[in-house]
Amino acid sequence: MGQLMDLHRLSLEKGGDPTTKQRDALAESQALFLTNQARSQAATERVAELVRHKRELFQDASALEEQLRLARAPADEEYERLDGRHDFLLACLKLGLLIPLLAFVARRSHRNRGKRFLAVWMSALVATFIHVTLVMHEHFPSDLFKYIAITAGILIILAFLTSLLKRQQVRQPAEVSRKPIADAYSANRCPRCTFPIQLRQRTDARPGPGSSIADNDSYTCPSCGTDLFGACAACGTNRHSLLPFCGSCGDELASDSSQPALSEA
Repeated sequence: MGQLMDLHRLSLEKGGDPTTKQRDALAESQALFLTNQARSQAATERVAELVRHKRELFQDASALEEQLRLARAPADEEYERLDGRHDFLLACLKLGLLIPLLAFVARRSHRNRGKRFLAVWMSALVATFIHVTLVMHEHFPSDLFKYIAITAGILIILAFLTSLLKRQQVRQPAEVSRKPIADAYSANRCPRCTFPIQLRQRTDARPGPGSSIADNDSYTCPSCGTDLFGACAACGTNRHSLLPFCGSCGDELASDSSQPALSEA
């Protein structure tokens, strides 16, 4: 269209009239230009209308999304509650199986100290402890897991320190068994040095099978000097000095902690 207008202007400037063909082409170009301009304007108006409609649709969609969010909030809260309960029950089920297993493995590891299967039990103990830790980390919140881990660490340290203190404590000597003393008396030997007891033969024998000493008589081992027989403080009859009870009245010695240990035969 612009080129035809330039040609028409040049022909007018030169003083010549445009030909009929040029006029027809110019008229056709003008008509086509006006038609395209009208179409372009209609298309622009249509685009503006579509943009406005799109904006309205976006506003409607935003309103619907807000309504959907408000309507979905109770369902989301209920889902979170049920999901948390499910995780808690699942964690309790897993820990209910793992914690007794951990206690059993720990007990077996403690009992097998110094034995050849200790490494196997210790490996099982470490593996079970790691599994328990992973279950707690998976099913419990991070803050709660942190506090549980700190508490477990403190308990483990306290248990270790308690065990260490028990090992360092001086053990009290075990109480001397009374059965070897009674057996030595039955064999007529000194419970301390196993020297034979020289008893006078009597028909009214009281201590010892078939032999005794007279009531109120005392007897001291001639080898080690241990008092073996003496008078009972309650009934006055002769009794075994190293045994806790009187054979006549059943009176108990005030303390038998000073009983001598038996010598190894």
